[in-house]
Amino acid sequence: MAKLLAEVQTSQGKDVAKVYQTPNKDHQHEIRTVGTPSETDRIHGGMVETKDSIRSNTSDFLDSINHPDSGSSLHVYLA
Repeated sequence: MAKLLAEVQTSQGKDVAKVYQTPNKDHQHEIRTVGTPSETDRIHGGMVETKDSIRSNTSDFLDSINHPDSGSSLHVYLA
């Protein structure tokens, strides 16, 4: 079962994504957007579990899917 690692919000407090640590051997982390439809990015390489790394990976993911909040200032709250 995936374990919540962090929640990511815009600087205005809007929930954008949640980051999970997974027991899967193929990918150790997942970024899931909040809302419907939800998008998921599976991180196959090692992601350092720091706020900066989570922010960077989430920002890159949002950019890649043309998410409405891509380019926003993001805040990471570790679980």
